Amino acid sequence: MKKLFLINFLLAVSTSIGMTLLPIISTESLGVSLFLLGIIEGTTEFISNIMKLVSGSLFDRIKNKKYLFIVSVGTAFCSKLILFLFLNKYSVFASKILERFANGAFATPRDAYVIINAKRKGLSLSLLSCTKTLGCVVGTFIISMSTFWIELKENVFLIIFFTCFITFFAATISFYIKSPDNQKNNSFDYKSVKKLLIDLYPIYFISFIFFLARFNDSVLMMFLKQQGFPEWFYLSTISFFNISMFIVSPVLGFLIDKGYKNLVLFLTLLSLMMFNIVFYCINIFPWVFACLGLIFWGIQRVGAQIVFSYLVSKKVPKKLSGTAIGLLAIIGSFGNLISSSISGYYIQQSFFNVFICTGVISFLSVLLMFLIIKKN
Repeated sequence: MKKLFLINFLLAVSTSIGMTLLPIISTESLGVSLFLLGIIEGTTEFISNIMKLVSGSLFDRIKNKKYLFIVSVGTAFCSKLILFLFLNKYSVFASKILERFANGAFATPRDAYVIINAKRKGLSLSLLSCTKTLGCVVGTFIISMSTFWIELKENVFLIIFFTCFITFFAATISFYIKSPDNQKNNSFDYKSVKKLLIDLYPIYFISFIFFLARFNDSVLMMFLKQQGFPEWFYLSTISFFNISMFIVSPVLGFLIDKGYKNLVLFLTLLSLMMFNIVFYCINIFPWVFACLGLIFWGIQRVGAQIVFSYLVSKKVPKKLSGTAIGLLAIIGSFGNLISSSISGYYIQQSFFNVFICTGVISFLSVLLMFLIIKKN
């Protein structure tokens, strides 16, 4: 699984650079409105999660899993190449679609591959998260530090070329991933999918409410910029909360393997609620609350990456792992699409309206968790 971890790291580096740079380029240089940016983010994320279901189903049905990784990482390379060749508002949108398409096509096979091969699932999922978060830290650190030596707007093609090189290297490595020798082409039927929805509806329902309260990461950067934080800080937004994810991830994985999965789920939901409270009150202690909010944001992100996949994997046979994780992703995507669209609308009035709305929903997700656990 080392090659897969390395690819995960490299894709995270290139993606985080794009996620940091593109919102600024789109709104300042290409004239894209914040409302349209929110729609684009939500729509492309929905496409990503559609692909998570499709690729999850394919993972359960084909024998040679390598082809899934080759196609997904190759698409990620194309998403960077199109920006290098044609930089305008249309290519930004096309690049975003391809990048999220690649993300969805890669994410479910990646998680399912680790789940069916790992003995300690919690630890393995946390290590997978660590490689991704480390890549995000490195990517945003590169952007943030670049502001001290170069003008980003004048050197955007140089940065995009760098991301092309990274994803090309990752695509090359994907050709060397091997499926386990004992992995057979599993039988698959859609009655099994229906049964999954019935058996896993409590997990799927909680995940839907959770993602309904979680908007896109770029909103954080735009909010911190509006609040007057320096450029180096708001450009490092993704890096800061990924540092939190990197530190917390092994702890959460350890707790899950020790049987404290409900505690990890509670910490995940609670962190999202606390983030909204802290960011709504950011004017009281701006720097302290900004840093604290990013820590909470990191905890809820990494918690969601680990605990929902783990809960699903414990209730399904291995031959349906990919489909189950894909269903989890697409159900959560409906919530994320709604949240991103609403956030894009409310941002035009006030960022603080966003935190009120998602804060209430995240509080409801905590109550829902206790009700379901008590019922079960």
